[in-house]
Amino acid sequence: MERVNGPYMAYPLLRDKYGITIQNSALPVVNIGGKDNPSYLPAEVCDVRPGQPARPRLSRLQGQKMIRFAVRPPAQNARSIVTSGRKLLGFEPTNAILNAFNTNIPQNFITVLGRVLGALPIKYSGAGVAIPRSGSWDLRSVKFATKADLPSWTYLRISL
Repeated sequence: MERVNGPYMAYPLLRDKYGITIQNSALPVVNIGGKDNPSYLPAEVCDVRPGQPARPRLSRLQGQKMIRFAVRPPAQNARSIVTSGRKLLGFEPTNAILNAFNTNIPQNFITVLGRVLGALPIKYSGAGVAIPRSGSWDLRSVKFATKADLPSWTYLRISL
């Protein structure tokens, strides 16, 4: 194994040391190390296990841009997805990676049937019950059963 400008080259290292030949060198690499000590592996050799946490942090500017984007009206989002979203995400018919996996992303939205469900009552500690109206309810004079601090989280799952 030889070094090129310091670190080992990933593909020859995987081939020579571990006997792994990468089938699709167009796939991106994944940093399995950290920001200060990066260590890259081809995506082809990585498995993401179910339930594995992700702790992404957005910069202040990224957060502001995300909020501005998130509050757009649905019709504007739909137009954006249909007109420029596919190209932005690389979902073009000429995408070699998609073609290698015989994957095709439709150009238009699909239509699905749906219905609006009625609001369910929200039960609090004791006999407190709230009936949501228009997606909101009054929290004054109600007591929660327990409290918990969540200083850093990606998602919250509530099971009953």
